[in-house]
Formats: sequence, structure tokens, C-alpha cells
Amino acid sequence: MAADETRILILYSGGTLGMVRNPSKGYVPYPGFLTETLRTQSRFHDPNADSIFSWSDTTDRYKAWSEAYSRPDSGTTTPQRSSNHEMELSTALTSVTGSSLSSHFQPFGKPTRVYSSSPDGIYTKSAVEHRISDDGKRLELMLPTMVTPYLGDGGKKRTRYTVLEYDPLLDSSNMETKDWLRLVADIDLNYQNFDAFIILHGTDTMSYTSSALSMLLENLGKPVVVTGAQVPLSELRNDAIENVLGALVVASTQPIAEVTLFFASTLYRGNRVSKLSNSALSAFDSPNMPPLARAGISIDVAWHLVRRPTRLAPFRAHDALSQDVVLLRLFPGLQSLTVRSFLESSPIRGVVLHSYGAGNAPTRKDLLDVLREAAERGVVIVNISQCIQGEVSAIYEVGKTLEKVGVVAGADMTPEAALTKLSYLLAKKELGPDQIRRLMGTSLRGELTERTQVRNYGHDRTGRRSSSSSSGTATTERRRGKRVLGLLARILGSSHDGGNVEEDENEEETLYKIKDEADLDSLAVEAERGILPYLIQRSIERNEPSTLSSLLARQGFLASSQPTATPHTKTATATASAATAASSSSSSSSSTELDPHSSALHLAATLGRLECVRLLLQSGYNVHLRAASHSNHSPLYLAAYNGHADVVRLLRSAGAHLLMDERQADGQQQQQQQQQQQRDIWVLASGPSRASEDAPVSVE
Repeated sequence: MAADETRILILYSGGTLGMVRNPSKGYVPYPGFLTETLRTQSRFHDPNADSIFSWSDTTDRYKAWSEAYSRPDSGTTTPQRSSNHEMELSTALTSVTGSSLSSHFQPFGKPTRVYSSSPDGIYTKSAVEHRISDDGKRLELMLPTMVTPYLGDGGKKRTRYTVLEYDPLLDSSNMETKDWLRLVADIDLNYQNFDAFIILHGTDTMSYTSSALSMLLENLGKPVVVTGAQVPLSELRNDAIENVLGALVVASTQPIAEVTLFFASTLYRGNRVSKLSNSALSAFDSPNMPPLARAGISIDVAWHLVRRPTRLAPFRAHDALSQDVVLLRLFPGLQSLTVRSFLESSPIRGVVLHSYGAGNAPTRKDLLDVLREAAERGVVIVNISQCIQGEVSAIYEVGKTLEKVGVVAGADMTPEAALTKLSYLLAKKELGPDQIRRLMGTSLRGELTERTQVRNYGHDRTGRRSSSSSSGTATTERRRGKRVLGLLARILGSSHDGGNVEEDENEEETLYKIKDEADLDSLAVEAERGILPYLIQRSIERNEPSTLSSLLARQGFLASSQPTATPHTKTATATASAATAASSSSSSSSSTELDPHSSALHLAATLGRLECVRLLLQSGYNVHLRAASHSNHSPLYLAAYNGHADVVRLLRSAGAHLLMDERQADGQQQQQQQQQQQRDIWVLASGPSRASEDAPVSVE
């Protein structure tokens, strides 16, 4: 695989997306249809980079492509051009087209190795070869790949992907716990060979699957995107193309290491979403949390909402869920005898109680006694609201009464998240009922909103100054803030106007149109966002961990608060220029606000700054990202290449592994570096990294 390609594995479990109409049965899954459909559409497969999507980025290139393809002898001769520039374009086009113009079906790309945890449950007709492992527990396949046209601004990166198709393909209404565990096992088996994963799934239970996967995939360092369609690819008018293509683009270009759900140009956290419509193309919504990203004219990512791993621990795929969980929906007139029979007639260990309003339920003694007795037997009862939006809180007397009988509040979790989280925790034999009750009210994977006090940073969650400051302090802070802002604006703008950096308090009001203190604070936040990446890089270069720690703490706070205002006039230009420059060494992104956690870790790994690397990992920097500023390599490769064994060990402990092209390069590197110490470092970097099965449940 080339370093300018992102590798993605698509796990195709079934659903409407790949169905074909049967005259007597309606829409039915058809084996192989999805892969063949994607192969015949150049937006999904452009192996020679000769499609219109690869040649319409400029008018000159489109003109060359159009004339070459419209001539009767196109593909065999080159149209004459009057300018050297057009001749170069023509030559480039001829070199990629060859004779492929006469073929309707593009050839598959070079096959890649894929593993399946279900030897008897995979469609193998498209495989170049396949074999069952000696222990009979997994299937090893060589599957053909497909490659997209160049993605993003500048067209510098492509996505190479392969489809692992399940057999039989399932309607999502038939999905069960074992199917979730199978998806997890397949991700685990292929985790080190791919940069991201996409799961194609039916819509009916898609949010259950995305919620379950979010629990089962711990310390996830790569994107896992779940998507599907309301209308199949076999229909001329469908939503499948945009959903699959959007998922490919998001997984390739946005380093969001979470289980997410992409639908109707919107990316949601997988455990915060529910299906709200069975007919609209925008079938899903996240009532209690904004989307992580929206794919409009550009892909706008809400980076302040994106979770990042902060534990120094490798990826871990869990392999157990308890099926002794149920959902009990309250309704007026529900009899306690019915509830008692429900709770005692089977080995129920967990109940998601679907209550009224803010967590209210009837206060009849007979019903409360049934719930109390169940809780005393060790049954974990979690209270969530029947309302689509809102959270469970004990603000009414009836809500407090439920707490007294052992019912734990589920905050603003969706039914899907509450059910799958409870199933996940009950499968942990080391956890008792009281521990599970505590964890059900704690965010494990961002599935609920935790209500915490404002951090003592002197700012509230919007980035504005805390109201606890005295008036005198506020006045002093305002004066200091205006001076700092004026200085920052001149620093950031000096590269454009060539002026000297001077502090001129009289010039402040011309630089900023400050209406009130809130406006000033918003400007200060934006200025900090622009300059922090420079300061972080400088502290790494100087090997100053204490300074870096302070900067990362501030960056973490700013990342948790959404920008509330933008500078005006000259300030806007200066800050935008700073942000652009700061992100120039980051990974490719089409977001308006680039991921700030991109290239600092690569710099620290290259220089061997052990404590700086540790601080960056604890602040959520991703060990798997490639940085364009470092030849599209991972931090682990850079540390090994530069001989920093201690940094390699630390990165490995955090789950880092060499990517496929890096593993191929590492053999060549070992041959070139003859010293035993260097060879030992490459062996260390290439070794296995598995999470301990006895590791405790993590609360991130």
C-alpha cells in the first residue's frame, strides 16, 4: 500500500443498501451485488485515475480528459495540443488510460489479506484465494481491493478498500447479540492491517449495533463508521451512494477514533443516536447531543465534541454480552403483578425502565415494593425517559422515590445505549450489582452527559470568564486581555504587513470592535486557539515537559468549549492566517476547524522526547495518525527510524503498531541499519500488542 492511500475494511452485514427487488418477495439481499456495483462506478473505483472525477479538478485537466474521451480513437492516440501545458496534461492522461477505455468494468486492485472469525459465514466467490486456519476458528482470504479517486482539497490522497461480505446477508431485524460479537471479532482480527472500518447495516437496528460496538471496542484508536440506506443501490434514485461515499470520505479524512453512525450527510456518535423515521432519508437523529460532523459544502467537524483516548492502553475488543436484560416501558394502569411476573419468571439481571418525563413513575406501594425486591436480589434497574429529548433527574418527589428503592438514573442515554451498556457491564464477572449501578451513571464511551461542576480555570464551558471574579479583578483582566490581544494580532499579522511588533494600547480599539466583556473573551479564546500549536511545538523542540503540560491543559479546556465568536476585520484575517499555518502540518482534513491533535506527537517521537510523548498521549493525541509533515508516517515508525527505543516502548504500550506499508519498509530499514541495537528497535516496534483480558473496565 502506498503512503498516500488510506486503507479501509468494509464489513457488509446486510440491510436494504445492497438489496435487489424480487417480483414475488420484494427487496431481498443478493450475494455479490454490492461489490460489483461499487466496482462499476468510477466514484467508488478508479484504479487508473482516469475517470471524470480524477480529471475535473481544473478546467485544463477536464478539457484534456473530455477531448481524449470524445475522439473515436481515444485511448490509443493523444489529441494534439497547442501549448506545452496542455501537451503535458495529454501525456499524463494517455499514461493512465491505456486501453481501459474499451472496458466497461474496471479491474479490481491488488488483493489484500483479510481475516474472518466465521469460517462458514463469508461470501468467498470474489476472493482470489481463501483457507481455513489449522484450528478451524478463522478464515483467511485474499480479497480484491477497490480505490477511489483522489479525495479532498488538492487531491493528494486516495482510499483503498475491500469488502468482507457476510453470508447470509441479514435483514437488520434479525440481528442478534452474536452478530455484534462477530463484527467486533472481525475488527479485532484486522485491526492492525487497516486504518479505518465501515460497517454496512440495515437501518432498523443500526443504532443498537452502533451502541453495542461502542461498548465492546475499548481504547479505540481508529474510526469505525456504521451506515446503510433507506433506498437500495439497485434503485436509480437512492440514498445509498451518498451514505457509502460519505462514510468512505469521513473515515479516510477525519481522525475521529470513535464508533460513529453516518446517515444523510450527518455523523453522529454511535451511542447517542436513534432511528426516528422509517420513510425519511434523514432517518436518524441524536436528540441529546449535537452531531460530531456535517457533510455540507465542506465537512465541518465539531472537534470539541470528539472524544480522544487518554489512557495509555492498547486497543481491546471485548467478546461477551449478557442477554439477561430487558426493556420495561411504563404505561398508565400497569399492574404490579404483571411487573412481578415479568421480573421473576426468567433469569433477568438487568432492566431498563422506560419511565415518564424526567424519570417519574407511579408511587403505588405495591409497585415500588416489586422494584425494591428486585434490586435487593441484585437486579440492576436503570431509569431512562420515554421522552425523546431530556434526561432523568430526581427533581420531582416521584423520581427521588425511585432512587430510594434502588433504581439508578440513566441520565440522557438512549434506550439503545442503556440496554447495550447494561448488557456489556453485566457480562463482567468481576463486577457486582453496586459497581454496575455506579458505572451505569458514569460515562464510559460518551454515551451520557455527565453533570460536573465548572472547572477551576477561571472560565466557564463557553470559554468566557467565570462570573465568580470580583469586579476589580475583572477590570484588571479586561485591561490585560486587551493588551494581549493587541499584541497577538500584531504578531500574527506581522508576516503579512512586515510591520514591527510593538505594544500600542491606543491601537486596540482600531484592531477590535469590542462590544462587551463577553466579546473580548471570545476574541481571546480564538487568539489562543491560533497560537497554541506554535507554542506546543516550541516546547517539544526545547524539551520542556512542564511548559508543555500547561499548554496541553489549556488546549484541552479550549477543545471542550465551542467557539462563540470570531474576530472582526483585521483580527479575523490574522487569526485565520494563524490557524491555517498552524494546521499546515496536520493531517488532511476538509473541516473548517482542523483537528488540533495531529502532528505534535510525530515531532516528539522523531526527537525522542519521552516525557513530551507521554504528556501528549495522556492528552488524547492519536498514536495511529499519519502526518503529511513527516512523510505520512506514524509516530511509532518515526521513533523507531530515529532509534528512540524508550519512545517505541511507550507508544507500543499505548496501542501503537506499524502500519502495513511501514512494516514492509521496516524490513528494508533493518537491512540498511546493521547495528544490533537498531535491529532490536525495529523488532520491538513490530512485535505483537494485545490488551490483557483481565484489564478493568475503563472510564474514559
